Amino acid sequence: LSSFVTEMKAQGMWDDVVFFTVSDFARTLTSNGQGFDHAWGGNHFLAGGQVKGGKILGSFPDSLAADSALNIGRGRLIPTLGWESIW
Repeated sequence: LSSFVTEMKAQGMWDDVVFFTVSDFARTLTSNGQGFDHAWGGNHFLAGGQVKGGKILGSFPDSLAADSALNIGRGRLIPTLGWESIW
């Protein structure tokens, strides 16, 4: 990735570039007995020349306990912010 950034800067294009990682699922916090199931709320990474970085959008849950407000069972946590909010 650093080579790509270096090249974009060398070509004067870095301010016109944005890259974004995408995952269509996250994983549960607890095992189903054979591994971990699909869940919601994966992490995303966004970078580019005009990106105002150094921020974390959304909020980390106050608790990961089974009885927490965002936990709907087996460690499946409801995200506090949709991924579309980056736009």
